[in-house]
Amino acid sequence: MADVGIDMKVKYDKYWGKIENINQLLYFGVVLDPRYKLRYVDWSFNDMYVYDLVFAKNLSESVKSNLFKMYDFYKQIHNQHRVGRTSVVL
Repeated sequence: MADVGIDMKVKYDKYWGKIENINQLLYFGVVLDPRYKLRYVDWSFNDMYVYDLVFAKNLSESVKSNLFKMYDFYKQIHNQHRVGRTSVVL
């Protein structure tokens, strides 16, 4: 049983142990939820890291930057598909 617990702790530390390692897609879900939006993420980081507001601001900016990068990526793919289609004349 102890071996299983140790393995679980190693996996927890890998993905959740440091805030820098957490997959930012989790935050994207909160931002895209109409009840919360980006201001909620900003507020929660400021609340969690009240003693390190610079870190909270950097984390918020990182989430925002990566969200816009993902948006731009999908926008580019969408535009490529739109340009690639031919118009049908009836």
